[in-house]
Amino acid sequence: MSATIRERSAKTNEGALDDDLAATFASDAADRWLRTPNPILNGDQPIECLKRREYDRVRAALEALNTGVYI
Repeated sequence: MSATIRERSAKTNEGALDDDLAATFASDAADRWLRTPNPILNGDQPIECLKRREYDRVRAALEALNTGVYI
């Protein structure tokens, strides 16, 4: 995959994730959630996963929260 395609894919993932966060949280709550270690992410902070472009992991953790899965 070329760098341009990867960059475009990353921007698409970021935009979709931004929409998901906005639908779930008030703005300050989203920031706290992103910076709090998450057991669904094996203790990783969602923000750190995003820096590693692990969008699917963060989206899965957000979906778990939205569907009532709590650990």
